[in-house]
Amino acid sequence: VDGELFNLPFQLRCKSVKVVQEANKIVLSTRFGLRVTYDTVYFVAVVVPSTYKEKLGGLCGNYKGEKKLEFTLPSGKTTKDVTVFGSSWKVFVRGMQCDDGCGDQCPKCEAGKASVYSQGKACGLLREANGPFAACAKVIKPGTFFENCVYDLCEADGQTEVLCNSLQAYAIACQAAGVQIKSWRNKNFCPLSCPVNSHYELCADTCEATCSEIIAPSGCDGTCSEGCQCDAGYVFSGSECVPMETCGCINEGRYFQAEETILTRNCVEKCTCYPTGAVICEKVTCPASEVCDLRNGVRGCYSKRGVCSITGGQKLDTFNGKAAEVQAPGIYEVASICDQHSAEWFRALVEFKACSKQGKLGAVAIYVYFEGAFIAVTEEKTIWVNGHQVKQDQLPFKATSKVTIRVGQGAVIVQHSAKVELTFRGFGDFTVTLADTFRNQLCGACGKFDGSSNGELRMPDGKVTTDIQQYFRAWLAKEFSSCSI
Repeated sequence: VDGELFNLPFQLRCKSVKVVQEANKIVLSTRFGLRVTYDTVYFVAVVVPSTYKEKLGGLCGNYKGEKKLEFTLPSGKTTKDVTVFGSSWKVFVRGMQCDDGCGDQCPKCEAGKASVYSQGKACGLLREANGPFAACAKVIKPGTFFENCVYDLCEADGQTEVLCNSLQAYAIACQAAGVQIKSWRNKNFCPLSCPVNSHYELCADTCEATCSEIIAPSGCDGTCSEGCQCDAGYVFSGSECVPMETCGCINEGRYFQAEETILTRNCVEKCTCYPTGAVICEKVTCPASEVCDLRNGVRGCYSKRGVCSITGGQKLDTFNGKAAEVQAPGIYEVASICDQHSAEWFRALVEFKACSKQGKLGAVAIYVYFEGAFIAVTEEKTIWVNGHQVKQDQLPFKATSKVTIRVGQGAVIVQHSAKVELTFRGFGDFTVTLADTFRNQLCGACGKFDGSSNGELRMPDGKVTTDIQQYFRAWLAKEFSSCSI
């Protein structure tokens, strides 16, 4: 939430948003009527008030009440092609990659398997006239859920977990619609694992039986929902059911557990929750060598990241803060891992040319080596990977399992496992951002990234120079021929 990681299940409160993690789903609700339910596997439901009519866009449609207009693209045009519609609403998420599905090439389920998985002991449970979901059929037709269940079960060779997830998706949809379904789980069929001091209930009290509700009650919507319910005398606190008297604290709208310590924004205060419900905060500051940052969802004081940049076409600012100006054309090694056997090895080169009528030098292209990929990006932001051009509709593009290329805010961004980020905007602007774990491991014109403040210009042989031309000449990429300087 806001980039920060929370223990799950949890309850979060702010001025208008409430998020509850239950045993088998996450529910987000707001005071203005939005409700999003996600079972973390198959099922997502979004409920909005009628005030949003004709104001929406996305996979759920535009809420105009006309089916023929539901497949509306971000451009405002409509399509009948489901794949085109779905892919048009994809958004970039760092570290994630998705495709557009199998289209007409999806595998078919063998008739024999489909017959077995359609029976009442499997997916057929969704359609049984006297089954646990019978009351829901008139409200939410089970057809699509049934077909998806059979297909997924066929692809998974009948794995019980897949069947349980399919049934669970329909159960959540039915209960969210206010339908009272019958019990469908038991200790031998799709049992739901619950924390210590709790048990499964078809209609569980997963809202009011929490520490945050006891400390700062706000009321619940009363929707019946299956899940884990704490035993008598216990309430949920984070991921555990604890005695009521050991509940945590509410601080600035956020609930956190007893003895949990958090840093506030900007890392100016460290606040600790005590079992009494009291929150005690003390002033803190990050050391000069560290910066307050949010990494992997946890706010804290971290070692500063290494940043080397080229601006104005030819001005280079090294990792250690030394400014130097490239004065001759050529292809220069700006940053690389010295140890070529490192699993995180990379090598970044920048080409400088005098392309303007005035003869002004500028960075016109970058060349980046990774294990298994050679990437070239021109000033026009044309991207090449291993000799093949990457089209715009292929972005974000996964060059290797760890290397992703994307375009954002007018720049081409090359990222390796969240530790290396290379940003090229064209017009001579290029930035290398590295995790602190690379300290003292680098070679190149950007410097060693050793944290020193003397701004030394160190050449490949280890010698230090004050001659700018000698320095850059030493870092010319040897695999590219160049004119004498």
